[in-house]
Amino acid sequence: MLSDKTVELINRIRDHAHTHYEEDGWDILVECWSVNDILDCIGDANTFEEAIIRISDTLSVINGYREDIQAEAF
Repeated sequence: MLSDKTVELINRIRDHAHTHYEEDGWDILVECWSVNDILDCIGDANTFEEAIIRISDTLSVINGYREDIQAEAF
């Protein structure tokens, strides 16, 4: 079971992702990531800002792959 602090952090991350849905791959988190995916990515991040940086770095790589694939398809 997740702590209240962890649930609050995940909710803030999801809110951030919805706000930035069309930017830098945040739609991937909204559409595809589970709570466990988020937890795996943030690791031992202690703050919201640190968690956002870690997720953003990961999403940036995934989004880059997606853009490369789209460029080849069109």
